[in-house]
Amino acid sequence: MLRGTLCILLLRLALTSEVTRKEKELKVLRESVEAASIVRVRGEYNINGTCSWPDCAPVCEACNTKAMGTCMIPGVNECPWSSKCTMGTCFCSKGYCGVESTCKFRTCTLGAQPPPYVAGNLVQEFASLGGEIPPYNAEKEEWVVFMNGCVKLPMFVLCVGMSIAILTCVCICCQLECECNWFPTAPVVLLSLCGVTVAVIVLGIVTRGIVVNENMNMIEEQLRRVDKTLDGSVDLAHKLTDMCMDFKAVVDDLPNTCNGMVPGAKEVMAMASEKANEKLTEMNEKVDAFARVAHSAKSAMVILLGNFEVVKVLIIAGPMVPLILMGLWTLAIGIATIISWQSSNPHVAERADDAVIGQFGTCGACCNTIIASMLASTYLFVGIAVGGFCTHLDTNVISVVKVVNFTDLTDFPVVIDPVLEGAAKYYILGSQENPMISMIEDVERDAQALYSVYHNATWAVEPAKMVCDGVKNLNASDAMDACRESVNFAGQLIAASNVYPYYRTFAHELMCDKMLHSMKLLILFTIVVSMILMPLVALCADIDLRKWERYKMDNYEDHYDMSYEGHEGHEKSQLLGVSPSSFSGMHMPQMPQMPHIGIPGLGPMQTPSRQMQMRPRGN
Repeated sequence: MLRGTLCILLLRLALTSEVTRKEKELKVLRESVEAASIVRVRGEYNINGTCSWPDCAPVCEACNTKAMGTCMIPGVNECPWSSKCTMGTCFCSKGYCGVESTCKFRTCTLGAQPPPYVAGNLVQEFASLGGEIPPYNAEKEEWVVFMNGCVKLPMFVLCVGMSIAILTCVCICCQLECECNWFPTAPVVLLSLCGVTVAVIVLGIVTRGIVVNENMNMIEEQLRRVDKTLDGSVDLAHKLTDMCMDFKAVVDDLPNTCNGMVPGAKEVMAMASEKANEKLTEMNEKVDAFARVAHSAKSAMVILLGNFEVVKVLIIAGPMVPLILMGLWTLAIGIATIISWQSSNPHVAERADDAVIGQFGTCGACCNTIIASMLASTYLFVGIAVGGFCTHLDTNVISVVKVVNFTDLTDFPVVIDPVLEGAAKYYILGSQENPMISMIEDVERDAQALYSVYHNATWAVEPAKMVCDGVKNLNASDAMDACRESVNFAGQLIAASNVYPYYRTFAHELMCDKMLHSMKLLILFTIVVSMILMPLVALCADIDLRKWERYKMDNYEDHYDMSYEGHEGHEKSQLLGVSPSSFSGMHMPQMPQMPHIGIPGLGPMQTPSRQMQMRPRGN
């Protein structure tokens, strides 16, 4: 009896077709993808009040793995067309369920309908600035036309900004003479303009910082949630790896546990061990790939969360760098103006004009305005494109998934585009079952089929236990439990209740609402500051400082008593480049009084004291 059993096992192994492991894996993967690509959903959306999306999503009927016949001897025992042969036993093919004695097409039912996305006013505003908004489920050519229309307004803004920058530079370099007699001699207008500019810049930075900070907090919350899921993935990967290693060690040791007194027992068990190791190797490779992905994702998430505050600051401050530079330059102009205003030395105004306007202002103002105009036009283009895309967000996302060839991009060995398109329809529209869940369930059914073969083949297992003690250590139930646990975990990971909140947060709330709001603020403040306020500040500073310098030179003697031979008179004579003795005997003409600057406490006909004449005004 024992020898007959071993001979049957040997015959079965000998008749097994010789197909390489790689070809088997590719065949199994292709069958799983093809089965998952078939839309099986039937019926209408569930409108029951107790069924709400995403907890109530499309679900497929349960498929029990049961033997549908035997195929022990090829050519003699054949499986039905809707089933396949697995180690001498017929099981239903992927996409079919065993019902009584036949395999029937697996069907699925719809759940609740996801709430459709409704474009807000901000989306409509941005989209209206571009070309004609693509219709529902638009084709690629229509999107190309829309993107071409999105370029027009940003290019106009860029041309206007560059023209303003060039004109500002030309006026400063050519020292445009503009007396502007309605301006007061004191640089009050310039200081007021500097204050307004700095206030607008600060308001823009603070307002946008608050909005972006809220967005980043939402992103951080979602990333923390993903991090917890990755922790579970890493733990599961460790558990599966340990299970595979332990099971492989038992299988490798099987031939060594056989009784040498039974002829051929060790050889047959070595062949069985080799066959089992092929399956274990396939499983171990998948577990290793899963573990590598889990560890890599966890490492990347740890780095991202550890540096999230730095990333937040860069995202908040990065686009505002031109505005920050403009604000600092405006402050420098204001400080130089105040110093020049409070000093009686006319050369101070000249040096301020040369330092702030002549050296830095000409190049700095032009470059800042050009860079800010380029950024503003870029933000405007992105805002218009995003606004048009968000007009029909849900269907546009599915259209993009449908158009992009992910098979070529990922260099996947089989066509996966139908699976990804089906997954997008599942998560966004809820209009079909999740093909990725179907593929994961196929893995469990394959494992269940192998377990059924092992569990039902008592005619071979029990005699093998009598000959080889190592067979008793094969705890197939533990391996099956680990497989079920991993499949359940993967199913929960890609379920609509877990994935849809990410889509709603990142697509509905962030991309099509908060990001556009932040971009609108950035565009407005950048355009107002770079194209209006900064050119005015630069031109006004150049004209006003030179005008203030000429005024001081013309009324220089009114600031000092030139007949005084003290320290201040000596200091003043050095500023004029003459010696104090040269003033003796010289007739000093009467200079006009300094307009617009009154002396508190003195009437119009009063003469200030000598001490007051010695003190420069404003000090």
